[in-house]
Order: sequence, then C-alpha cells, then structure tokens
Amino acid sequence: MRHLPFNTAILLAACCLAVLHLAVHAQRDDGTFSFPRGRKPYGSLCYSDEECYTNFCGYDQYTDSTACIRQWEGGRCYENDMCGSRNCTSGRCVGSPPLGPCDDAYDCHGTNFTDVPQFCQTHQCFISEGFPCERDEQCGPGTQCLNGQCRRASQAPNSQCSVDAECASNRCLNSTQSPYCYDSDGRLQDECYYDRHCDRFPLGHACGNDGDCAQGFCRNSTCVAGKNGSPCVSDTQCTDKNALCGSGGKCISPAPGSLYPQEHCYVDAHCFSGRCSKRLNVTDKYDVSAFYFDGDVQPAYSAPEPLRCAYLKPGQSKCRTFVDCDPGLCKSGVCALGTNGDECLYNQHCQSVCGLDGRCYAPRPDRSLPIGEPCSSAEQCFSAVCETGTLSRPVPGSGGGGAGERHSVSDTVCMGANLDGPCARGSDCAQGACRSGTCQLLREGESCESGSQCYSTSCAPSTSTPPSPSQPSSSSDSNTGSSKTCRALDARQACSENGQCFSQRCSQEACTGTGSSNACADRSTCAAVSTGGACRSTSDCRTNAVCAPDGNGGGGGGVGGRCKLQADETCSSDEACLSNACVGRKCARKATSASGKGVAKSTTTTTTATRRNPTSTPSAGNRTSARSSPGAASSRA
Repeated sequence: MRHLPFNTAILLAACCLAVLHLAVHAQRDDGTFSFPRGRKPYGSLCYSDEECYTNFCGYDQYTDSTACIRQWEGGRCYENDMCGSRNCTSGRCVGSPPLGPCDDAYDCHGTNFTDVPQFCQTHQCFISEGFPCERDEQCGPGTQCLNGQCRRASQAPNSQCSVDAECASNRCLNSTQSPYCYDSDGRLQDECYYDRHCDRFPLGHACGNDGDCAQGFCRNSTCVAGKNGSPCVSDTQCTDKNALCGSGGKCISPAPGSLYPQEHCYVDAHCFSGRCSKRLNVTDKYDVSAFYFDGDVQPAYSAPEPLRCAYLKPGQSKCRTFVDCDPGLCKSGVCALGTNGDECLYNQHCQSVCGLDGRCYAPRPDRSLPIGEPCSSAEQCFSAVCETGTLSRPVPGSGGGGAGERHSVSDTVCMGANLDGPCARGSDCAQGACRSGTCQLLREGESCESGSQCYSTSCAPSTSTPPSPSQPSSSSDSNTGSSKTCRALDARQACSENGQCFSQRCSQEACTGTGSSNACADRSTCAAVSTGGACRSTSDCRTNAVCAPDGNGGGGGGVGGRCKLQADETCSSDEACLSNACVGRKCARKATSASGKGVAKSTTTTTTATRRNPTSTPSAGNRTSARSSPGAASSRA
C-alpha cells in the first residue's frame, strides 16, 4: 500500500473539511446548498437580504432602522446565531418557548406553546395576558399565572382589568356598569381610558387614598363615612341622608327650595327655579360660559358634570344678579326683561337691544344702524346683516353712563354687507368694494385696498418694471406702496376658480406625501405657466424655470416676459432655455456658437402672448361666502 506524501494528505484533508463545511452551513431557500449570500453581520445597515450574513434584511425595532436581522421562526439557517430564537434545528429556526431568547415576537413560540400568543420584551419571550400558563415567571412584567392563565397582579380601584380576579376589590366593571373613574382625591374623572376597571372599596375596607373608597373618605387607611360639613370633591363622599357635595365644596343636605342657580342639586325641589338640570351651561360673573375659560370655575361641559339648579325665568324670584336670570335682568330680586334705559350687558337682558352705552333701547326697523352697532334683527342694519360679533359695554352696576368697568362680550351686531348688498362706502362691504351702491368684487387691474375686495383675492402694489430672471412675485396684502391693484394669483397659490389664476388654471393640489405621512392638503392651487408661456415674474413659472424679459413687454400690462428653463434642465428646443441653447436635451449654462465659443445671444421672438382677463365681474353667486342667518344671540347659546 502506497502512502501519500504528508503535505499532500494535509491538503486533501483541508479540502474535504471545506466542502463538508459548505454543505452543512450554506443552504438556499430552495433546499440546495451554496455559499452564504452576504457578509454583513447582525445589526448592519442594509437594503436587501443578499447583503446579510443572516440572509434577512428587515426592520430592527431596537435600532429603529432597516438592518440585517436574525431569521424568524421557520426561516432558513445553518447556525443558531442566525435565528432570533438562537435555535437552528435541521436548517430551520425553531421558535422559543416562554422565557426563551428572542429579538421579535415572531421568534416566540415553541413546541408546547404553538397556539399560545407570546410577546418579546428585553430579548425574552413571555406569554400574553389572558392565555394559559404553568408558572408566574412565564407571564410578562406586572402579570402572574392565576388559575392557569396570565393575569394582572392584584390591581387597585380604578385600575385597568380584564377579570374580577385581577382586582383587589374582586370586581372588574365594564363601561356600562361604571363609565367613570376617580382620581386619588376621589374626584370624578372624564373617562377611564379603558373598557374595564376595578371597582372601589366599601366602607370599612382598607384603602390607600380617597379615590379607593366607593363612599366617604380614606382616613387612617380605612374607608370611613363623610358627614355634612366635611370638605368634599364628589357626591359619593357625602354619606348623610340626602347629602351631596355642595357648590361650596362641603357636604350638605339641602332643604326644599333652598338652592340658587348653578348650585349642585339632586332633585327639582331643591332649587329656587324648580328645575335640577343636567349639563347646565355654567357662566361667570359676566354671564360668559365658563366652558371657554380656565381658572377656578369648573368647565360646564367637562364630563361628568354634576346636576345643577337651572336659571330663573322672567317672573321668578330669588335672583341675586343678572347671572341668575335667563333671559333678563334681576330687578328687586325678580327676573324681568329690561326696558328702555335699564342697564344691561347683553341684548338678551333687554326687550329689544342693549346699546353700546350699556342701556336698553329699541332701534327702528328701518335699516338705519351702521356697522358695529348692536342689533337683534337684520331689518335694523343698513347692511341687512346682523350676526354675532365682539363689542365692549359697561358692566351693570359698575358706575353707569359708560364710565364704569367695561367688558368685551359676544353679541349680535350689524356686520358688513354681502356681495350685491347695499353700501355707501367701501367699509360697508364685508367682501368686495362699493360700486354704484352695491358690494362688488373688483377685476384684475382695478384699484384696491385689500385682497377681500378682489375676485382673485390678491391686492398688490402696482408695478411697471420688467422682472429680472430671479425676481420673485409680491402679491401679499401687506405690501406697501402709493397704489395697489387687484392681481391674478401666482402659481401654487390657493384658489377656487380658474379665473383667479394668471395661468387660468386652478387645480387640486398634488399629493407629495409618502408612507405613513401620506397626508395631502385638501385644497386647490394655481397651476404654473408652461415653458415659453407669458409671465409677470418667476412666481408664475414652474419651479425649474424663471421669468425672463422677452423685449416685447410679454406677460401682460407691458410687464413680464417668458418662462424659461434654467441651466441643466431637460429641454426640447433652444427657445425653452434661459440661455437659448439646448444641448444634448439639457439647457446649457450659456449660449454656444457653432465653433463652440460662448457668444451673446438675444431673444428673437417677436410674438407677444397675452392672457385674457375677465370682461365682467364673475358671478357673485359663485363667490359669496356662506353666512349664518342673523338673529339675536344669547350669551348661553
């Protein structure tokens, strides 16, 4: 028998081992064996599976990026570290049982727990709440294995729960049984923020704070009864007969007919008004809804609001100020509508109108009231528009005659006229300008003071200077100048009709969002002027073009030029480029001669493009803003 030389034997052995290694450790998805597709280790940034040693490029929750990650359960593998479960068996990743290693929830399963949902936390698998378990440690943090299922540990009152066994009170309530929770002071909260919560403890039970007790207070770690006179924040804390937590923050048992408007009540008989109401609109000393203010007054619409005594109607007694009446004033303890000359703060305090001087009076229904005057009907206003606005009046009882404290209130006042409405001057119009006694929108080129007067909505300083290629448009109403005119809108400005745009095209704004941020504005904007089209300034052109003077006053009104493509933009003709040179379908930076040397090249176009302006004011029916019907507004509306 002949022997191979030693060196040759070593070489052959190494080759055999290499082939065996490749056969065992490299496996394709189709079951055949080959070299690994990538060499990037776990955690490396990647764009495709082929780059990764694990042959898996995906989202990594620990780095919040696309990276090489380990294979999930069932993925192909040839060593344990290729698997999130760190378990590669027969070329496949095997899911981890509870407490096993993981990178993701897809790594958690295991032979005996295939149908049991699990989650991955801190690289360890745990059984999800509500599913079978064998011991506490198999359940996630904050839960335990209770009666063979993972459940929350004993929860305090008002805590989230799924079953009674999770609660220290042994009662898990749904939103129908108890829709609200309580804070640690025992104050009723707007909502519980979850479907089920643990019930509170009865009197005599151990407690940790006032919110733990279904009745009374938590004193010396025990739920005890709350007596009349005790400070309180909710009715459940007051345990005496017919007791409630009064508006003064103390437990009381009110006598029949003893409570003023806005005070807490249980039944109608408690109230001077004879009505115990749900969700009463609570107001402050100025009769302004407390819902709109922060401060010491609890908002009237924070849920759940306790029952309160309703306001007194005209003819009912026991009022203290006008705040107790709805409507009307408090006259000698009785609510009544104010007559001419009575002090007032709102129109609803009077039989007719409360003037700017804080006195009731009756304006004539002859449309004689100017803009800004209080009104109760459109027939009183010259503009024929009576709507809710803001004005200032003296506060009743603070000095009178306009010399006392004044307060800004919301009430109905005469407003500017609508389009086609009557006017005597421009300030009489809420929209448009006064022309021949009616409010009309102005056409392009007409003198204006603000955008609200223009059909296009843009009022800009007049200009007669042709633009430079880099000159932006200036169409804001804030621009100053000796004269301003209505101006058609630039490209990309918000519009509602084609005629408002210089390009004569108003279209739905393009959606540019992607992925989870794919949110697009629901509005229309003016389209840009096409390349070669007439322009006034660069703002009329597409974003890759500028407005270049054409030497012929192009762009309308003797001002402007043509939209030209900038250098390096794709082109189809010389005329499309600012340089007047399209070379290889790209705009050159400057014109070139046939010899390739730079030359000055002027625009030779002699045709002037014009844009057709509207010949008459567009239909007011398409432009009039919707207004609410005029009528007297109540401060408690």
